[in-house]
Amino acid sequence: MPDSMTAFAVRGGQGHGHGWTWELRSVNGKGLDLRLRLPDWLPGLEQAARAALQGRIARGSVTLGLKVQREATGAGTAMIDARALNAALVMLKKVEATAAEHNLRLAAPSAADILTLRGVADMAPPEAETEALTAALLADLDRLIDDFTAMRAAEGAALEALLRDQLAQIADLVK
Repeated sequence: MPDSMTAFAVRGGQGHGHGWTWELRSVNGKGLDLRLRLPDWLPGLEQAARAALQGRIARGSVTLGLKVQREATGAGTAMIDARALNAALVMLKKVEATAAEHNLRLAAPSAADILTLRGVADMAPPEAETEALTAALLADLDRLIDDFTAMRAAEGAALEALLRDQLAQIADLVK
């Protein structure tokens, strides 16, 4: 029975101070084209996910996405990205200078305002928690791929039945 190349699967989970949602989708493609959108703060996840997909999927343009949210109760260390902070401060100076050129007065941003800018501050989970989270995510990825391949097989079976029915109708018309 042929498998379809188009499919979609989604799976969510929780553990190790985080909640997550996996999405796996594919469309027709000549070979296997993998596109992964994964958090970069989980070391080894991308390589392991790529290997898992290549081991179970042979064809199609496949996109794997993962969104991970930290639960409020999780432990972690607050970290400031110095480059992002410097870039944000440079941008603020440019905005203030441009506003002054137009005779506009801006309220000064507080430290709390600056910390809310994307990339400036982040909560980094402890390393042991990151390793356990990566292991849980990879276990969940295997179940996601199971769901995905089952959908491909079901769609392939439906297409095969449709084609067989149409061929039978053509055979009846040709008689």
